[in-house]
Amino acid sequence: MSNINLDITRLMARFANAAYQDFDNLDFSDIGYTIIYTINDEDTDTQAFIARDTSNLVLSFRGTSSIKDALNDLTITRVRYPKTKNFLFHPRIHQGFFNAYSSVKSNIQSKIQSLLKDEPLEVYITGHSLGAALANITALDLVLDKIVKNPKLYTFGCPKVGNRKYTKIISKTLKNMYNVIDVNDIIPRTPPSFKSFRSYYWLENGTIHHKNHIPHLVELDPDDIVKLLSDGIKEHSMKNYRETLNQL
Repeated sequence: MSNINLDITRLMARFANAAYQDFDNLDFSDIGYTIIYTINDEDTDTQAFIARDTSNLVLSFRGTSSIKDALNDLTITRVRYPKTKNFLFHPRIHQGFFNAYSSVKSNIQSKIQSLLKDEPLEVYITGHSLGAALANITALDLVLDKIVKNPKLYTFGCPKVGNRKYTKIISKTLKNMYNVIDVNDIIPRTPPSFKSFRSYYWLENGTIHHKNHIPHLVELDPDDIVKLLSDGIKEHSMKNYRETLNQL
């Protein structure tokens, strides 16, 4: 077991899964949440919604669901992360992820800032796949821009987002970062040239446990590599994550 709260993790998985659905039809009344804001940038095909109850705010990003999203995923050139000009060596991040995030950044930040001005809400940020990468960048920016002091980040099947410097900065900055991955999910191992995060919550054999490292392909046995390559996309689905978490 680990120090991750399973009830909150399952709740965030529900929100991450809901981001793939029609926002107009979402209903969280059974858990006391209401959708208060939706975002849709047509140029980058980036979608997110904000839901809240009496004390919590949840920002959930949609993952890869279109050709434009897939093209963003494949734009793996690294660009400088602009919030760290005082660092000796600049962190660099995935250009496609950064472009998608940049298209919705101002809308998200202004809305969250407005909501927090009147109420001390706890801020949760979640997403799956591409949505997880966008949630990752968003959470870091909200802290560095002094909009949210301590967001809670829950991601599912998050790909690698940046280089070693970026990973180091986000690990030091975010105090509550929960990267949940399935042992057979291939996406968190991509792009191969990027750096893995320093902390993961690993779904394996009906348990969830903490790890500081995702084994690279060269570290795996041949049988494990075959299984990863054959099952990796299926295990990446948000449906799989929800089903696995609900069985714990």
